[in-house]
Amino acid sequence: MFLTNFVVNNSEMKFTTERMTFDRVPDAVAYLIKQVEDLRSVIDTRLENKEAPTEELKFDGDKALAQYLNCSVQTVHALKRRKAITFHRMGRRCYYLRSEIDRDLAVQPRKFGK
Repeated sequence: MFLTNFVVNNSEMKFTTERMTFDRVPDAVAYLIKQVEDLRSVIDTRLENKEAPTEELKFDGDKALAQYLNCSVQTVHALKRRKAITFHRMGRRCYYLRSEIDRDLAVQPRKFGK
C-alpha cells in the first residue's frame, strides 16, 4: 500500500510517494499539527479583520413576499415586471432581501413648489 510520505529536508517536510513506515509517522504527525496551527492563525487573523456578517431576513419565493407585504402574488409579479422591487433569481425561483424590499417600496415625500 503506497501512501503519501513526508521527507524531512532542511527542517521542512515535502510530500513524496514512497512507502510510509511506522518510524516516520511521528514526523508526519508533527508536520500536520504545525500545518493545522498555521492555518488556525491565518483564519483567526482574517476573522479578526472582518466584521461579523449581519443576518439578513430573506424571502424565498413570491408567496412569502406577498405575505410580508400583505398583498396578492399577482401584485408581486406586477412589481417585478415594472422593476419596482429588487429580486435575485436562482433557477426559476426568486429571492428577496428585506432591506432591499423596504428600500424599494419606501414612500418618498412629494415636493410641492420648487
